[in-house]
Amino acid sequence: MRYLILLPLMLAAGPALAEQPDKSGTWLPQQLTAQDLLYACAASSLTSAGRERQRYCRGFISGVEETLRYYGTGESGGVEFCFPAGMSARKYGDIFIKYASGKNVDTGRPAVAVVREAFEDAFSCNIPEGQAEPR
Repeated sequence: MRYLILLPLMLAAGPALAEQPDKSGTWLPQQLTAQDLLYACAASSLTSAGRERQRYCRGFISGVEETLRYYGTGESGGVEFCFPAGMSARKYGDIFIKYASGKNVDTGRPAVAVVREAFEDAFSCNIPEGQAEPR
């Protein structure tokens, strides 16, 4: 009997709850630009939202790294990547932040493309002429 009384209340409240906006979509877009990712990576760790954005950043970048390792055993587009063993997701994020914010990079492009460029810059096994070892 108690449940019959609650049923009309739940039915009345359901549509109102369903209309609540999903705030995660504002910073977790499906087609992420490098600017969006840079914003997430450089978020403040002083707030829970900032820490959540940093975790998202590290997960995204780690996913790109894993994908590059998987396809062609680290080769993609004629570039062979030499990823160091045991590198943390935080360090990969730092490499992206430095690359995306320190150069004239078009951060309006897809994030995955810019992360790949940052990895190519930092971990390319292709040794330029005159250089003794990979960067």
